[in-house]
Formats: sequence, C-alpha cells, structure tokens
Amino acid sequence: MPLELGGYFGLVRRWWLVLLAAVALASLGGYIVASRLPAVYEAEVRVLVGPLNTDLDTQRAAGQLTNTYAQLVTSRRVTGAVIDRVGADMTPGELEDAITAVPNDLTRLVVIRVQDGDANQAAALANALADELATLAAESDRPEGQTQVIDPAIVPETPAGPQVLLIVMLAAFAGLLAAIALVVVIESARGTTAVPADERGLRQRTGRAQRGAIARGAPPMSEH
Repeated sequence: MPLELGGYFGLVRRWWLVLLAAVALASLGGYIVASRLPAVYEAEVRVLVGPLNTDLDTQRAAGQLTNTYAQLVTSRRVTGAVIDRVGADMTPGELEDAITAVPNDLTRLVVIRVQDGDANQAAALANALADELATLAAESDRPEGQTQVIDPAIVPETPAGPQVLLIVMLAAFAGLLAAIALVVVIESARGTTAVPADERGLRQRTGRAQRGAIARGAPPMSEH
C-alpha cells in the first residue's frame, strides 16, 4: 500500500538523522568531485553581418545570413584553419565541440563563444574564428555578406566552469532521494509505514471488536 502524507511525516521524524547524514555525505562527495574537475574558461566575440548603417533590404538580407554564418563557424574548413592559425593542440572535432554560435537575424549579430582549459587560448580561438569567418565572407562582393567584429574576445579572468555550487546541490538532492528510497524499503519491509499510526490503531480496535463478536456468536463488524 503506498505511503500517505502522515506516513511520510512519521518516516521523516524517525529517520531524520539518517536523511541529514545522507545529504551531508552526498554534498561532500559532490564538492570533492567538482573541486577536482579542471577549470574551463569561456571567451566571447560578437560579429556583425552586413554594413553597420545600410538600407532596410540589405539589413534583412544580412539578417538571413546570420544562421548560415553560425553554421559555418563550426565547419571543418573554418575550425581547421583556426587551429593552424592559433597552433592549438586539438582536432577540428574537438574545437567544434567547444564552440557555441548564436545567430540573431534581427540584430544581425552572431555571438561566438569558445570554451577551453586555457584562458588565453580561449580568447585566441574566438578571435581567430571571427577573422576566419570574415575571410570566408570576403569571397562575396555583396555588402550584406560582409562581416565585422563589434566586440572582440578578451581573456577571461574567471573560469566559467565547473559550477561547483550546482554540482553540490544536485548531489545533495540525489543523496536525499536515495536515502528516502532506502528508508521506505526498510520501513515497508517492517510493515510500519503502510498506514498512519491513527489508522493502524483504529484497525486494531476494529479487529478486537470483531474477534469479541465472533466469540459471542454475533456477526462481525464491517470495516469501512
């Protein structure tokens, strides 16, 4: 029989020390794991597609190209050239996984973010991606296809990850759920949490009344 609300409250009262210890141990474990993860830095560069001041038709055409350019940033042609330019010790696939390109067809901006374990290399890779994209865009002589860097990437001072607090909170929550599941199994095996205490008392009294009625030869009471 599933636990009712009163059963859960009683369970917490009986096992609160165990639940608290589980949360504390899980939090400590999460902190130890998170603190040993390598730091990851994120650098960001903003690229404008099309001229800064232009007519409405050109703006619309440039806005439509932002999605294309965001896809080109992670292409093998671009990532391979960027690795050669920066001299990074990684494969094009690894660089692709480290890149996040977010296009906006209204502002005509493509925001390029790169994550790396080295803060200087993260900024160098981001700026090299913007430069390589500009080189690729220069192959077209149409103004809406040109790109220019609005905000170059700077060397990040603080790491973007790992998010220690988030990891600790998730570990604590997982520890609490695991402890509750274990306690429910133990209590259910004992048969102490199937029904709340007041309902168990009522059933015990009803059972005694039924046994007394049977002993006297009267029909047993029906349990509601």
